[in-house]
Amino acid sequence: MKKNISTLVLFKIVISFAQNTPTTVEVTTSKMGVNKIHNSDIIGTAYEFPERIENFYLDTITSTITVQTRGVSKNGKRLNNIGQLMKYDIYNNNLLWSKKFSYNRSTLKQKNQTLLISKQNKTIKIDPDNGKETLKTKNYIYSLIDQKNLALGYRIKASGVSKDELRAIDLKNGDLKWQRKIPNEFGWNEIIHLNDSTIIISSNGLHKINLRTGKGWDYNTVTGKKDYTAPVIANTIAGIAAIFTGTFVASSGPNLVKNLVSNMLIEDSDFYLSSEEQVAKINGETGEIIWKSSFDKNTSSRSHIFIENETLFLLNFGLANTGTRALRFGKPFLAAYNKSTGKKLYQKTFTLEGKKSIITDYKIIEGNLILLSDSKLFLVDKNTGSITKSIKFNSDQNGMLKFFEEDKILILKDLNEKISFENTDKTRSYLLSSKRYVLSINNIDLTKGTRLDINQILIDNGYYEDKRLLSRGAKTYLIDKNNSITSELNMSSKSFIIDNFIIEVNDNKVQIIDLKKSL
Repeated sequence: MKKNISTLVLFKIVISFAQNTPTTVEVTTSKMGVNKIHNSDIIGTAYEFPERIENFYLDTITSTITVQTRGVSKNGKRLNNIGQLMKYDIYNNNLLWSKKFSYNRSTLKQKNQTLLISKQNKTIKIDPDNGKETLKTKNYIYSLIDQKNLALGYRIKASGVSKDELRAIDLKNGDLKWQRKIPNEFGWNEIIHLNDSTIIISSNGLHKINLRTGKGWDYNTVTGKKDYTAPVIANTIAGIAAIFTGTFVASSGPNLVKNLVSNMLIEDSDFYLSSEEQVAKINGETGEIIWKSSFDKNTSSRSHIFIENETLFLLNFGLANTGTRALRFGKPFLAAYNKSTGKKLYQKTFTLEGKKSIITDYKIIEGNLILLSDSKLFLVDKNTGSITKSIKFNSDQNGMLKFFEEDKILILKDLNEKISFENTDKTRSYLLSSKRYVLSINNIDLTKGTRLDINQILIDNGYYEDKRLLSRGAKTYLIDKNNSITSELNMSSKSFIIDNFIIEVNDNKVQIIDLKKSL
């Protein structure tokens, strides 16, 4: 007999503080899927907030969610500067607290039960249970090291946030543990934890830091410019690829051009980094420069470096960032160096779509690179840096090419009691277009393959215990080792798993299913 428990339960949670207007969360418990093994409904809960959700954090230990909401202007063209920060208990269906949040003046850092709000004149620590202030410090926090109860930030002075005085703050009492000169003029680009006590920060160069003492070496280089007036790229281009999302922690200021830097690359305890002025190899123990190779003025930009055998490759994209926007900067090129000596093997500049060309995504394959620029693809020989083939897709028919995406794509063959699918062809590359088509090309000669509609593919969303999660459109299927469907959920490919919860965030709504209770 089917267990039908899909009765809709709807109620509202309203909380009000003296300094804020009331906040309402509408909670709906309803059927969100079917367990085909037990022939029963799967019940989930939807939480609807007054405005669109900007950020979302689930703490599985306390069964609470932290939500930042942020509305849009009446014409829908810009985000509002004022929103709400709130904490909700999903176990007891209780809104714990809510307060106004100013996006142009504040940033939030959260890890587990530690919440910090940095403002222009102070950072405050928030009690996660009631939203009240428990600690205040005159430092603007850039990074939270939760396991050490430590925050890294810059001193707030009368003239603003310091550009080089990094401080470590004890979050138990607000005491200063150490301070050190670490420039942040163009923001932090990356932070890597080498072990429990040592980190490397990419910010105007590289900086190795012992978290207990603050000591370590510095490699300083130029990763930005001031007062540059290059035109901002149109949004249809600027937002295409995930690799161009900007700095790890942004700095502010008039006409600051940022992200003239590569990823941080580590090999055999040594570091490689490309900046606006040079590419260099740095001794990981001492910080000394092993070798460096300089660029011509206004050539380098945001870039990616990688190593194959004895060669360091540098792919320069020809763009940078100002604020949250992208702009054309430098020139798109590929360069190769001997990784041990720094000898330049070649540097080839590309003219991809005319003088205004930029690289919007790329794929590294054996022997070659495939570059994406607007609606064109280019095959580049890594041995010489030369373009050997190019093709163009019809953007009117297919939409704009957005980015390469095949790691999670499966090609659907049949969907019934079982799901029949095949893996993507490893000799081909797959791209997603703005019209939600999946396009493919041969890696050897860029020959076009069959265009797939978004409904002809599955998205591999990983595993929960021994069940594989595959998404198609607005549905997610759990399958066993025989590919038989064991459960069907009303969750799309945008859903994600944290512990035993599957979650989807859409606009102003969060949907949550506890898989442990449902399967």
